Amino acid sequence: WRSAAGSSSPLGRQTARRAAPPADQVMAVGATPQGTAATSAAAIPAGACPRGREPVAAGRGPLLEAEGLDDASFTSFAPLLAASRAYATHSGYRFRSQSFDGIGVAPAQEREAAPMVVSAQRARDSGPRLGAKLRAAPAVREFERRLRAGEVALAAELDEAFRVVLIESVRNMMVSKCKELGMFPPAEASPGVSEEDCAWESGASEPLPVLARRLHNHEMRRRSAAGRVGPEQRRALTAAFLVEFAEHAGVQAPPVPESHQALLAEFSARAAEWAAQHSGDEAQLRGHAGDSAGGSQGTGLGALAGQLRGLASAWWAEDRKSALRAGAEGAGYLGAAVLSSALAGSRLRR
Repeated sequence: WRSAAGSSSPLGRQTARRAAPPADQVMAVGATPQGTAATSAAAIPAGACPRGREPVAAGRGPLLEAEGLDDASFTSFAPLLAASRAYATHSGYRFRSQSFDGIGVAPAQEREAAPMVVSAQRARDSGPRLGAKLRAAPAVREFERRLRAGEVALAAELDEAFRVVLIESVRNMMVSKCKELGMFPPAEASPGVSEEDCAWESGASEPLPVLARRLHNHEMRRRSAAGRVGPEQRRALTAAFLVEFAEHAGVQAPPVPESHQALLAEFSARAAEWAAQHSGDEAQLRGHAGDSAGGSQGTGLGALAGQLRGLASAWWAEDRKSALRAGAEGAGYLGAAVLSSALAGSRLRR
């Protein structure tokens, strides 16, 4: 990943976790006639709502419970993820670009003496939600700066996060297509495919029933016994959170690897073949063959990108928390939006 300005100067890795701002550094919320920061300097007691409504959330959310975001898989971002833990429970484990508008954070060297100032722009935030944003804001500003400076360690982990999101996106699209064709869960066992065979990424040249069985085996393996989000889904959600944060910071995503494009195109061909064989619609098969050839240089995949956009749009319209609770599909559909945008040749930037 590179900043929009193209800077790539390395900086030292920051490993210290940033604590939530002390209560005496948070200025009480209110609005001046000009809509700027409040002039009252009354401190907010620890654990109290900045607007006096309810206590600040303890950071334990309904989806990931006490585990939170996966900072163990993205250690360079650990301070940001730790500071954003409560915020993520309020945002549905997404980073929203406008969440921190109206929150003033002093430079690091002045932060001990300067209070955190909140403008009337955040007047609609509830107490726990605003409290979570205040805890995250210093780390958000710091990591924005470090990303734009092109810190090497952060760029490397963003590459990994983007890869995770793409894989989740591809997997969810394949599962969605199998469901559409009535093959997920598979109605019967596939010869030569054991319950332990989860190798859906090994290639899409196999018959569709074999691919559907492998996808289903993989889904069963990654679900936790208690029905909560498992480690793989938690990692995907965290990767999606970081990809959205990087977009907000103005960095560019790497190009979609040809291997992902080829996997999607091959799977789409298998699905069209199966559908044509079972519907007798040869025109459908011919139509797909023309589309799967794609545009120039293998990045066209016009209809495929359209399907990805459709999946993303459908998810935006749903209850995101329900979708996430059902299997962390939010990360996959975010990946669908990222992937479709990249396939169309656009960039992630603010």
